[in-house]
Amino acid sequence: SRGRFVFGRYPGTVSQTWDLLRGEVMASHSVELASPMLVAPMTEPVTFSASAELTELRALPLWDACTEGSVLVWRPDLGKLRWVGPDGSTLREQEPPFGPRAMRHEDVVGYLRLMARLELGVEPEEKGIDIEAMARSSRKYFADLAPLATDLRCGAGEVAWLRLFDTSHDPLGRGSIWMTLGDEGLRSLRFPDGFSPFAFEDRGILGVLEDDLGFQRVALWPTNS
Repeated sequence: SRGRFVFGRYPGTVSQTWDLLRGEVMASHSVELASPMLVAPMTEPVTFSASAELTELRALPLWDACTEGSVLVWRPDLGKLRWVGPDGSTLREQEPPFGPRAMRHEDVVGYLRLMARLELGVEPEEKGIDIEAMARSSRKYFADLAPLATDLRCGAGEVAWLRLFDTSHDPLGRGSIWMTLGDEGLRSLRFPDGFSPFAFEDRGILGVLEDDLGFQRVALWPTNS
C-alpha cells in the first residue's frame, strides 16, 4: 500500500476466535517499523460477557490495504465499512444495504459435523454420534447472528469486496458469492467452484483455480463476466 506495511497487532497469543477481537490494524513505513501507527481498533473498547467469548461462527473484523494508500476496515460491531487514510483519519464510511441473517440450525449442524470429521477422521454418524441432537444442545455456544462476510478485499478504485457468509457449500461459511460496494452501487458475483479470488483489479479478478484433482493454477476472471 504505497510503500507502507499494514498488519494486525494483538496483545497476546492468538489461540482462539476471541483473541481476534482484541487486536488493532497498524500501518508503518519501511523505515519506521519500530513505531507503527494505529489505523483502527478491531472492535470498540467494550467488555464482552463470558458466554460471548465461547461463541463459534461469530462475526470477525476484516481489513485490507488499498493500492491507493488507504486501508479498508470492516467492523461488524458497527456494521460499517471504513476507509482510513495514511494519517489514521476516516476518509469515508459505508453501510452494506443489508445486515447479517440469523444463525440457522443447519449452520450449526454443518460446523459440528466438520469438527467431528476432523477429530475422528470419518463421518461422525459412523461412530454413532447424533449431530442433530448435538447441535440442539450446543446452540448457546454459537452466535445469534451469522457473520455478514468472511473475507474482504479492496479492489481498484478503493471499491470494497465482501465475501458473503454461506454454509451451503462450506461449513465455515466461505461462500462463492462476493458483493461489491462502490460508486456504481451494489453488485454481486458468484465465482465458479474451485476459484479463490485474491486481487480485484481493473483488468479482472486474479485468483487461484483448483480442479477436482487438487491441481492449482493462477487464473484471471474478467470483470464483465
